[in-house]
Formats: sequence, structure tokens, C-alpha cells
Amino acid sequence: ISNWEQEQENIELQGKISLVHGAVHNSLNIVLMYRGSFNTPKNLKNGIVSFLGSNGAVAWDFKQDSQPNEMDCSLIDINGNGYTDCLVTDERGLKAIETISGEAVRHAHSADEKSIPELDMPVKLTDFNDDGVSELLSVYKQKYFLLISGNKKLRVENFNNCPHCKSTISFYNSSTKLKEWPYQNAFVMTPIPFSFQSTKDNIISLRGHVNGFILKIWEYRKFSKKLSANFKVSKRSIPVNNQSYYMNEISERIVLITFNETDTHIINASLTDVYQICNGPNYPNNCQPDHKGQQNSLLIADMDHDGSQELISYSSSYVNKDNDDGSKNWHLVSYLKVFRLENELPTFYGTK
Repeated sequence: ISNWEQEQENIELQGKISLVHGAVHNSLNIVLMYRGSFNTPKNLKNGIVSFLGSNGAVAWDFKQDSQPNEMDCSLIDINGNGYTDCLVTDERGLKAIETISGEAVRHAHSADEKSIPELDMPVKLTDFNDDGVSELLSVYKQKYFLLISGNKKLRVENFNNCPHCKSTISFYNSSTKLKEWPYQNAFVMTPIPFSFQSTKDNIISLRGHVNGFILKIWEYRKFSKKLSANFKVSKRSIPVNNQSYYMNEISERIVLITFNETDTHIINASLTDVYQICNGPNYPNNCQPDHKGQQNSLLIADMDHDGSQELISYSSSYVNKDNDDGSKNWHLVSYLKVFRLENELPTFYGTK
């Protein structure tokens, strides 16, 4: 597999990154939830989309009117084809989507089609009726992260509402705090641990740093900036009232913290500008893109089963585009990337 990047307009990718089997034998595809731009007039502007793991092309796109809340593609094979299906919850209930075709194979929703508030992702139970398919149990729902890798611990704390939020990252060896990084006007997404094979080549090229954590940080540079009258927030130039739209400028940083028994190494893997638009300066919950939807926007996995791990990541931002008449348009754009992390990481140490 090679490094690649896929761009999708007018949607905000969200939620946990899921890897599923594709139509090609022994290949893995990527499945993600998304919501449409909040000013898009389409009814079916939300949904679930699958990308080919080899190059990022869209395998299928399941569109729906309600915004998906949670998805799990590892629990159950409903139609018995040998591959687990993606279970998706939204305000209407629960559905199962077949991962190769992208078609819904089961629905479970409220009888009157009204909303079901905050439905939990189901738990798989025993096959009680002997039909060959496990049962599912789902119930109504009634700031800290702590990751442990051996004797190393990473603690992330987020405080207050963004953009006036602040974060602290603390790195421990057993109970001893080794380092602490405070951030003002920042939010740290859910970190994930990783571990590479301790081969002779890896030990040399990575200087023994075969374990670590990776995380994404949003740092708010400028916020509550009112959009000027000659700017439009639109899809295909559909005008809206700019009086209520405000912009936050954000630096999105992906950071790797790697370590061996005696040393810790910090790698700033990428830095990207993100432009977030909110419907009013006092409505932090009505912004796109939203940091809450990107909590799990990183994944490390061996996508092509070659023994080397890739970094899968996504991000979203409004992008400013010029029109022929000299006016400006802000379009919501999402980016999905696959990066050959284990192969490329030695370049950060100057050993490749």
C-alpha cells in the first residue's frame, strides 16, 4: 500500500475509524460516519461511507436523513456471509449495513418512527432462538483519558468549553511524572498507543523507540471572528445570512510520543490549518467541524497485512474558494489519509 489522501466535499467525517473486509480478497476498507454541511438543503445529507483501503476511492455511500451517532463494525455477521456488518445507531434506532455492498440488511426502530434519544451501541448476546445469528441488546443512555503501555502512562485532561478550553498532557514512568505539556485554548483528542515489532532493523532505525502514543491536538489561534458581508457560507453558492456566522481558526497538530527504557522522543508529525464555522459566537455546540466528532480520528493498523503498520487519519475544515464574480465561498471539505507510519518513521530520527 502507498501513502494516499482522499478529499470529500460538503461532509464532515466523524467517529471511530472502522476497518472491514472488502470485495477483494484479503483487503481491508475504511468505514466512517459523516454529517453534511449544516447549510446544505439536501434531506439525505448524512450517512456512512466506505473507502477502498488501497487508494481511497469510495466503495459505497449509504445516505440517510438522520445523523449517525455511533457505529461498530466488529460485533455481528447478520446475513451469514462470513463478514461482520456495521451496526449504526441514530435518532431513529438501529440498523445493520453490509460492509461489501453498503446495503442495509436489518432495521430496528421505534414503531412510530419518532426519535429514540441517545440509544446505546448494542451488546452481543447468546443466540437464544438458534437461528445462527447472535442476539443484540441495546439500552437507553442514562474528561479524562488514561492509557497504559507497560510501565509508561499517558494522562490527558481537558477543561472548559472550547474555544476557551485548556488541556494538559502528562507522561509517567510507573507513578513518577516524567513530563507535562500544558496547552491554552486547546483540546486533545483521544490518544492511542502503538507498538512496532522489535526487529533488528526497527531497533536500529527507530533507536529502540518501538512503543509510543499518538494523539491529535486542536489549538485555537483566533476565535469568534465574525464573517464579513461579502463572504458566503454555502453549498453551490446558496446564500445564507452571515449575521450569525462566526469563524474559529485552529491549528491541528498530530503528535507522536515514542519511548524506550531510558529516553522519550516527541515528534510533531503534521500541522494543518482548520477553519471552523459556528452559527453564533455563543453556541459552541453548533460548529463544523466539531472536536467532539473527531475524538477517534486516528488509527494505527496493518491494512495490507505486510507486517508494517499504517496511520489512518481524517480531518475536516471549511475551505475558502474564489468565485468568478470576486466573491468568496466557504465549502466544507473532509480529508482522509493513509500514511505508511512504520516505514516512514525512521526519517523523523534521521536514520533513513
